[in-house]
Amino acid sequence: MIHREDLALAARCLRDEAGAWETLLRQATPRLGAAALRILQRYGLPSGAGEAADLVQETLAELLARNRAALAAYTGRSSLDGYLAAIAAHRAARKAAERRLLPLEEGAAPPARQPSPSEALDLLERDLRLREALARLPPRDRLVLQLRLDGASAAETARVLGVSGAHAGVILSRARARAREFLKKIGEGP
Repeated sequence: MIHREDLALAARCLRDEAGAWETLLRQATPRLGAAALRILQRYGLPSGAGEAADLVQETLAELLARNRAALAAYTGRSSLDGYLAAIAAHRAARKAAERRLLPLEEGAAPPARQPSPSEALDLLERDLRLREALARLPPRDRLVLQLRLDGASAAETARVLGVSGAHAGVILSRARARAREFLKKIGEGP
């Protein structure tokens, strides 16, 4: 299903039509704010209102970056809300990864056990294979899996996808099956 109204709004923004950006911001900001809180919590990042607002701003700025490449890449296969939530999730994942690489603040307790270099390499390689599996999925499958991983309820997932709850369940089931199949092919699946 193509989200024609969202696709039209994105096209209007790309053409800098009067009022288009205001409409996008008015529609997307509140829903993206709620999603940002869940996303930050999922990645173990500080998740107050200020941090969520920062993630919303960073996500919206991503739409303008690199000559609006992220907005131009929107195809309408998911809702614009879902697309923005996926961008926010990617930004949060990068932040979480950066935090793991930063030295501990003075007085902070070190983690209970650091992985050995070979364990860390194994974890990194597995993470890369999982990311490859997700990247090979169709955009709608990636979106539904990301939403559920970010803690969205079945009803929220259905709303973002613009489908009924039952249809969202079918989409999720198929996305999981495709991901499992790819992981089996690369030796990571059950």
